[in-house]
Amino acid sequence: MKKWFVEDTVTSAIGRAIGLVLGSDKRPTSQNMAQVERVDPAIVSSSAHDVDLWQSTFGAIPSYKSQEEVDAAGVTSLGVAIAAVGAQIGTDTLREASSCSHGHRIWREGVSAKTGKAWANYSCVERKPNQCEPIWYVMGSSGKWSAQL
Repeated sequence: MKKWFVEDTVTSAIGRAIGLVLGSDKRPTSQNMAQVERVDPAIVSSSAHDVDLWQSTFGAIPSYKSQEEVDAAGVTSLGVAIAAVGAQIGTDTLREASSCSHGHRIWREGVSAKTGKAWANYSCVERKPNQCEPIWYVMGSSGKWSAQL
């Protein structure tokens, strides 16, 4: 430790971090290391269906020049896919965060200690003297927050 204290400290810290992440305080045995070294080539070859872009030639990967070609190939657009997932899950898309002259506001919600009512607002990120007024929301009969008028 006298001569290479920085390197020894760094490797020790990395080893401790790996031990915490793996949930093990023991060093791996030779049997554990042998399991890692024995990789079944059939598993590797069956999972290697991705195209290697560095080895492929131009035109080998499908590309489309018009929207009609995309539709004819049956490729789903991102917007359609998101809408389909939203329909299956039954959720609404998130509304855009409100902003003020200080930047984007922060959504806050809670329950009042005095009245027991739920509250929510978009608050300014600036501190009190220069803080903008919050935009208050009320819980509607549908169970969703709506802007207080």
